[in-house]
Amino acid sequence: MVYRNVVWTALYEPILKERDSRLEKRLAGAGVHVDIEHSYLLHRPDQVTVAGVGARGIGSVTHFMECCKSNPGDSIGKPIDPPRYLNNPTTWPTSHSLPQLRLYRKPVKADGSVVDWAKEIRASWKFGEDGGYQNLRKPIRLPYANQPWSQNKAHLKAWQRGNTGFPLVDASMRQLWKIGWMNNYMRHVVASFLISYLRISWIEGYNWFQDTLLDADVAINAMMWQNGGMSGLDQWNFVMHPVDAAFTCDPQGEFVRTWIPELAGLPDKLIHQPWKCPKGVLSRAGVRLGENYPNRIIENLEDAREQSLQDVTEVRRKHSRGFIDPQHGRDMTGIPCTLLGINGVKQNSILMVPLITRKEFIYRTGCPDAKDNPYNAVLKGYVGRARDEEIERTNKVDFTASTMLEFKERKARLDKLNGVVEEDEGRRGGRRGGGIQRRTKTHDKFTKV
Repeated sequence: MVYRNVVWTALYEPILKERDSRLEKRLAGAGVHVDIEHSYLLHRPDQVTVAGVGARGIGSVTHFMECCKSNPGDSIGKPIDPPRYLNNPTTWPTSHSLPQLRLYRKPVKADGSVVDWAKEIRASWKFGEDGGYQNLRKPIRLPYANQPWSQNKAHLKAWQRGNTGFPLVDASMRQLWKIGWMNNYMRHVVASFLISYLRISWIEGYNWFQDTLLDADVAINAMMWQNGGMSGLDQWNFVMHPVDAAFTCDPQGEFVRTWIPELAGLPDKLIHQPWKCPKGVLSRAGVRLGENYPNRIIENLEDAREQSLQDVTEVRRKHSRGFIDPQHGRDMTGIPCTLLGINGVKQNSILMVPLITRKEFIYRTGCPDAKDNPYNAVLKGYVGRARDEEIERTNKVDFTASTMLEFKERKARLDKLNGVVEEDEGRRGGRRGGGIQRRTKTHDKFTKV
């Protein structure tokens, strides 16, 4: 049987679009007609322009929505009625079940055991159309429809596998590795940690999320990581603090205990800062820092964050001539007027468009030697003095208790060396008196002291 028509869904990422274009040409050369359908976007990239809206505010969700309203996409249309009947073919083609195609073979260890890496993913998700429909009908709150929205290799490996020593970051990354998903708040936490504290390129974050997220989308994933990495059209005006964010979203430590069971025995007020735990508390919880849970890969978050801020400031001062708005200090980018749908201009004309820029970047660029930061973007969360006081109190109590125990054990050793022993309760037989007895060297008996 010879097929002369091929139908596929259009893809818009540049590398995929180029691949499909090459395939289409090769098929056409073989006499095969290709029908490309635009099936999953309400607005194709080539349909959305700033015509009628203007370039002010470009990069924000609100501006994009206004552009969509002014430049409607293709009509959705109506589904056709299902056929009343289907004719059976004269001969049925040979068929195989999906497992028989052996498109994927599970890896096998040296001992012969099979590695089923997707086991927990399958247990956590219901795939297919029915599963998708069920999910659409439940995570939705009607009042929120009116809510305005605004949005060294060793370190990298530690971040990827959830071994940074910061429990909320690690719990989030371990959840991602296990089931292929984490919620939006945690995505911001781990992205901020990678970019603003570890100072690792957002590209590494993009690559890891693209590999591990079940709901990964090239366009959204790239856009959000670029925005978080300071180089996108938008720019996050916040940085998530890995500890304070934990006290805000996981005050009882339930999320951390779920994904890092080795920390489950720590008290609520210390579970997000195991490095502050007294040795006795760690011991009782079975936590051995550096062994069954890693030490922090960076100890001074403020210094790391300050260095990240200096990195951005230096780039803006040295390499941004002509790309900073002289009036307000915002970053600008050049966009071809034709791409924006602006007519009546010279060919190849470029419009310099100001972009949303974090205020602390603007301030530090103008005042590079400043020691203050009035526009500090770090979200401190809802952390009160009471929590720090409780940690301090716990440390004191634990130190006092351990000191008393040390004195007791030292006294027992000295008494033993001096021949003084405390009479065992059972040996007293209920007699009154009891007390301390001394074993003399001349008589093998106890003498009441």
